[in-house]
Amino acid sequence: NLEHSSSDWGNEVQIGMSRKTFLWFDLALRLFPRIMYITKGDDDIFMRVPQFLSDLRLLPRKGIYWGVPIPLDVERGNMTEISAFAAGRCYTLSRDVAEHFVSYEPLKRLVHLPYKKEREKEFLSLSMGNEDVMVGRVLRVDSPYTPLVFVSDDICRFEHVEKGSVKLNINPMSVVIHNLEEDEYAILMDNFGNGTTYSPIVQRLTQGSKFSLIVKCPNNLFVS
Repeated sequence: NLEHSSSDWGNEVQIGMSRKTFLWFDLALRLFPRIMYITKGDDDIFMRVPQFLSDLRLLPRKGIYWGVPIPLDVERGNMTEISAFAAGRCYTLSRDVAEHFVSYEPLKRLVHLPYKKEREKEFLSLSMGNEDVMVGRVLRVDSPYTPLVFVSDDICRFEHVEKGSVKLNINPMSVVIHNLEEDEYAILMDNFGNGTTYSPIVQRLTQGSKFSLIVKCPNNLFVS
């Protein structure tokens, strides 16, 4: 999985992954004109689709940027802007947010330029060395989207697991499980294939005129 191991592949590959992510959102908006949400996920995740769709119904239809939060610090001269981005294993943008993201002209211009070593500094100036950072940076720092609602999900639901651990223990609250081996998908399908769902805890955090949502596992259902 190139995205999970991107630090080992060098800047050219990482920038290529960021380009692919941008082009995915741009293409999906044009190919699927009626869809309300677009998700990007790594190629080694299992998604519990019935639960994922059930969770979407709890969220607003617009302004959504949903995933597991990771701190984001952006240096601007002598200042540091502190924010957060959604981890690249899996995150979802509502249609309006995706449209805002792909309309950011400085990034759009770079995405359509071929990689050259002498251009690398310019690519990295927009965090194209990490596709998930790039997306969060555009939406929250470089071109802040005013209606944005950051939906901060819990690592008990969007998990990164050690390879092989699914054979020993399956978290019944999982929505997305990342870092899987090939034979673990069948195990997870057998476990979650009945399509049953649960209702997570959704909390609203208000900051002035803006708000964000925090999604947590229901404590009475979680099994470690």
